[in-house]
Amino acid sequence: MRLSGRQLAGAVAGVLCVLNDYRTFWSLSHLQILSIHWWLFGLWGLDVFIGTGSRRALAGAAAALVALHFSSNYLMAYCAPFTAAFAL
Repeated sequence: MRLSGRQLAGAVAGVLCVLNDYRTFWSLSHLQILSIHWWLFGLWGLDVFIGTGSRRALAGAAAALVALHFSSNYLMAYCAPFTAAFAL
């Protein structure tokens, strides 16, 4: 809600992320892609940390990103540059 000002925008983005054609069609053959949810938790934690300075949010973001990196080498390589860009 902080980024867009509306809760509906966040709900629509979440539904589109989960139910898009790529995830529903291709992800079943690549099960490691289903663990991309850790990235969303990590970005959310970083956003809360940037907005409030909460160390608890930063620790949660770090734990979520570590879980993401442990789940798939592909996700580790793909998501790291975008996470750094988001944080900047």
